[in-house]
Amino acid sequence: MAKIHPWPAAIIAYFSIVLCGVVVLVIYSLKHNVELVRSDYYAAEVKFQDQIERIKRTEPYKSEIGVDYALQHLEIRLPNAHTASGDFSGALWIYRPSNATLDQKLELNAKTSQDPYRLEMELAPGLWRIKVNWQAGGQEYFFEDSLVVEAI
Repeated sequence: MAKIHPWPAAIIAYFSIVLCGVVVLVIYSLKHNVELVRSDYYAAEVKFQDQIERIKRTEPYKSEIGVDYALQHLEIRLPNAHTASGDFSGALWIYRPSNATLDQKLELNAKTSQDPYRLEMELAPGLWRIKVNWQAGGQEYFFEDSLVVEAI
């Protein structure tokens, strides 16, 4: 009587398991949401030199600029000389790196008081990136900061 060897069945089982693993990995990869921080990421990268110049112009004002969040109020401090000027305009971007659907963009306009901009908003706990771009006196400025909102 001939002895039956388990090797052919073991080789077929091994390759079947590997093939199933590859199929599962491909299906997972196709369903996984891969989103960039911005929808126009590559176009924004080309304009990076302008961004470097904005950041350099902002350096002398670092002590007057800041971001705080407490009790559902986001406070943005910008140089008073810029915000009080008649030609001040800007934009505030609030990015959630882990969830692009929570991103917000707000417009900033000139104001008469010396107080910081106070915005009432509820931010989910976690990491947020705050970017402020503004124009004053014919020049553009940029500030970026990270903010961690604690769970209550």
